[in-house]
Amino acid sequence: MASAKVGDLAVVDWIDSRGVSASWSMLDDVRNDGVCAMQSVGWIGKINKEMLLICPHVGDDPKQVCGEMHIPMVAITKIRVVEPATEEEQ
Repeated sequence: MASAKVGDLAVVDWIDSRGVSASWSMLDDVRNDGVCAMQSVGWIGKINKEMLLICPHVGDDPKQVCGEMHIPMVAITKIRVVEPATEEEQ
């Protein structure tokens, strides 16, 4: 994960919590569905030891973003940097 840096286009695998009931339940009735395996794709806007900011939409001014999400580093299981296509691949 150390090779990812600000400005990289990346696929981020991470773990999230699941389920928040809207009413009181008996503990024995609560389902154990485990955690959710998530995947997010976007440009890395910020990265430090605590969190990664991923931005799926970037404007023509690269400082203009939409849909950004802060993901705690402790929840991240994998970061894959997406390399741009070469001219021959386009």
